[in-house]
Amino acid sequence: MPGVSLGAMPAFVEADSVPRIVSYRPSMPLDTTVNGTASPARAIRLRTGDRLRTGAALGLLELAAPTTALLGSDVRCELRGPAELLIEQGQLFADGPCVLTTPVCVCTTGAGGTAVSVNIVGETTIGIVSGAASVTPKHAVAVALSAGQTLTVLADGSLLGPSRADPLEVAYLLPLGGAEIAIGPVGGAELPPVGPGTQPPTSETGPGATPEQPSAETPTASPDMARSDLWRIHTPDLLPEAVLCAGVDTENNPRGVSTVFPPDAPGVSLLLDLDLGSKERQVKVRWAHGDKTLSGRIIRANGKRRILNSLRCGSGMTFPTGEYQVEVIIDDRPAATLIFFIQG
Repeated sequence: MPGVSLGAMPAFVEADSVPRIVSYRPSMPLDTTVNGTASPARAIRLRTGDRLRTGAALGLLELAAPTTALLGSDVRCELRGPAELLIEQGQLFADGPCVLTTPVCVCTTGAGGTAVSVNIVGETTIGIVSGAASVTPKHAVAVALSAGQTLTVLADGSLLGPSRADPLEVAYLLPLGGAEIAIGPVGGAELPPVGPGTQPPTSETGPGATPEQPSAETPTASPDMARSDLWRIHTPDLLPEAVLCAGVDTENNPRGVSTVFPPDAPGVSLLLDLDLGSKERQVKVRWAHGDKTLSGRIIRANGKRRILNSLRCGSGMTFPTGEYQVEVIIDDRPAATLIFFIQG
């Protein structure tokens, strides 16, 4: 990550095959489909217009020298040019100058490292590990970012940030070992800003997202119900505990655990204690207000993990009042349903 050149990975085929995608780790096969077709090859030569989707294993995308991009799991992207990518979903770490387009913005990077995370509704978080970049949201002016800065572009083009973060925390936007969301300023899903008392804008889930309906056992909620009635864990073997809280303390323990939050709350956080065993599993988090998906996150993880995911409003905005729901889905099985309220 910081201080390490991704382009210095072992070469598997001739240098003139750039752009190409190769397996990040020599001991692992390439786990990527190109235009919907899988290949057993260790490296695949690419052309402009090729669409890529990674599986569970990391892939190293070699673009026009000296630029490389390390692709995380479940990345969906399209090669738009020798050093230009359209990122529809997922996490990657780009090293070197390139143009990265997402559903909500365009990021132009210089020399150095840039971490990019695009969630299932297109909201994009960009962190600069080294060097600098320029981010242009839809229908807005460009924002300059330098090393240690992060910026989130919401679905409507409004911004959270720029804010400061340790470059190592920024690098954790793309976890390299078993996909764990780092607790820090760059972790979490974002809520599109809305005015007081208004409904959030419609945001449909992205391609491939499979939101699940709440369990039939989940009761109709009201603010005076006990927490045990509002929060249901369906797979305690994989998810021993899930809580909603205002945030975490310095030891990553929840603070302000509640089922009710004020409209001017900085955010609502979901803290998960996972016990996934040795098998790598897919974990989805989906936030909803009524029947509208607000935001979400998809990761792959194994073992015992503590994961934080947050729902936040844009600067100067408030949450609309009403009933909200967050769902956790593990390997396409409903794992937990947590209901909460925004009340003034």
